[in-house]
Amino acid sequence: MKLLEIVINVTVAYYLLTGKFTFSTTGVSFDLDASSTSSILYKLMGFSQHVYSSSTASKTSTNVADLSGIKFLYIKSNQLGNLGGHEPNSTNSNDTNVICSISVNVNSFETIEYGDEDHENVIQFNQFFPEIFDIQLTSYNNVSVDLNGQEWEMVLICNLENYF
Repeated sequence: MKLLEIVINVTVAYYLLTGKFTFSTTGVSFDLDASSTSSILYKLMGFSQHVYSSSTASKTSTNVADLSGIKFLYIKSNQLGNLGGHEPNSTNSNDTNVICSISVNVNSFETIEYGDEDHENVIQFNQFFPEIFDIQLTSYNNVSVDLNGQEWEMVLICNLENYF
């Protein structure tokens, strides 16, 4: 028994002038699914968040691609964020309970260093400090950050003066 083998060549082009991507084939219609919020097509390549139907053999992104990567890291905690009432620098309403926002101003795979010398991210506690709290590392729109096995470190300094 011989199986029928179909080979479709797909070309992916990025146009510097427009900042858009185009996927095309040689006359074969295809679907392109950018409906997921975690889709690279949607998040980075400029496609709108939906499924592009198979009516054509070429599909071009509707928006300019954003290949610059993460611009802010948010350190979040449900317990510390709620107690301190600290809100994020983000304009996105999904980014809540942020206790610290860190500007990412380095290239991919470089070390991000952050210090809070001006005490911008100080959280005031007027009632009690929780015994246990959660910590999450996210980017824009509450997306968890994958550090690809890399380590990260965070130091919490608590001043208990005037606490008791």
